[in-house]
Amino acid sequence: MKILVLLAILIFHPLCSFADVPERKNTTIEIFNAQHLTEQLNSQLEIMKGGAIESLSKSMFNKVITDNPETSTIPKDKANEVMTNFVKRNMSAITSEMLLSGMASVYAENLSIEELNTILAYYKSPIGQKDVAATAKVGTALTESMLKIIQQQLDQSFIDLVIELIDLSKKTSVLTHPSSGTGESALQ
Repeated sequence: MKILVLLAILIFHPLCSFADVPERKNTTIEIFNAQHLTEQLNSQLEIMKGGAIESLSKSMFNKVITDNPETSTIPKDKANEVMTNFVKRNMSAITSEMLLSGMASVYAENLSIEELNTILAYYKSPIGQKDVAATAKVGTALTESMLKIIQQQLDQSFIDLVIELIDLSKKTSVLTHPSSGTGESALQ
């Protein structure tokens, strides 16, 4: 009996009601659209897919082809082509709508419908749209700044990389077996 009463309280209590979950999720998607997050998500998804295709293809190639005796006889270029096409097909099945829906569900869990409607009204207002535009400019500036800092760091440390490679080359040549006459490195 106590369980039934607790369930009834959970179901009918306004703070614990789950009946408005679809409405909250839909309102959250409207908020995301008002913030132009859909366009940003599409852009990020395309960038992610591009990077993922190459890295996943290489990773799968190593696991399925190189490390597998049954498939190791397949010509590497053909196997790589099959792997790349496989990853492309699967990555194309991932849509921004899928990601947006998942994000909206998580976001909506944390706010009431009243709070979501207040947020939506803000982002639909002139000041809200100005906020969205300003935030986009900050995001662009941040990205440009990060890329510049990364490039500066790479430029500054490139000489260290060259020195490290030269040192490795010297160590490798010192470790070459002179008695074998083959010139093979002991590091191999």
